[in-house]
Amino acid sequence: MESNEHVLGEIYIMTNTVNEKVYVGQTVSHRKNHARYMPFGYTGRFKDHISEAMCNTKKHQCRYLNSAIRKYGKDAFAVKLIEVCPLDKLNERETFHIQNSNSMYPNGYNLTAGGRTLEHVKVPTEQTNPAGKRGGCVSRSLETRAKMSASLKTLFEGNESIGQLRSEKARIQHMADKTNLFKGVEIDVTQIDSYITRRKTCILVKVGDRTTRFAGKRYTPDELHSHAIEFLKSLASATLPNCSGTP
Repeated sequence: MESNEHVLGEIYIMTNTVNEKVYVGQTVSHRKNHARYMPFGYTGRFKDHISEAMCNTKKHQCRYLNSAIRKYGKDAFAVKLIEVCPLDKLNERETFHIQNSNSMYPNGYNLTAGGRTLEHVKVPTEQTNPAGKRGGCVSRSLETRAKMSASLKTLFEGNESIGQLRSEKARIQHMADKTNLFKGVEIDVTQIDSYITRRKTCILVKVGDRTTRFAGKRYTPDELHSHAIEFLKSLASATLPNCSGTP
């Protein structure tokens, strides 16, 4: 989707199958990614919870819930959708379900009453200890991570060729993926521009029932347009009759 017109709110409940404690949260059916709204929903948010717990690097996180995920393991938790509602009702419905499910600490894992409130329940420190490991490696301090980030930033800023190489490599890979998608289509090289549509943030290419897009912050609209033409010409060349060889 290219607009949030059909995006809905979702209320979900996570259950620890070992002790039956629950957590109620809110999310959206689609999340914006590269100018388009892609499916996300409660299953996507559940994966985020697991990732946040395992990495333990996010500053603002559900610490009590994440501590439990690390303690009992991700397989001990199940997630279920309990309500779909308009976006403007999300806070109200989340608050209702937190109260209805009795999921506030210490009975459950919610530390707020819901609805984006800033008032948190205080949990004893020993119940929210950070993970001993992060993503399979020893957890690094904030200072260490800051130094690593600064070093990488300096490296890439000081060596423009690295950034260009990474960008070009990614573009070539994306071009190969697009070529596979359009495999077998026939292109009229005299009507190249008829397959191309300029949008505000990208260039669309449509041939029959197949569509792809060219986008990227590193490229100007004209460069993206050139990439689209290059792509279509390569497709046309690939479908030309093979006239080589001995007669």
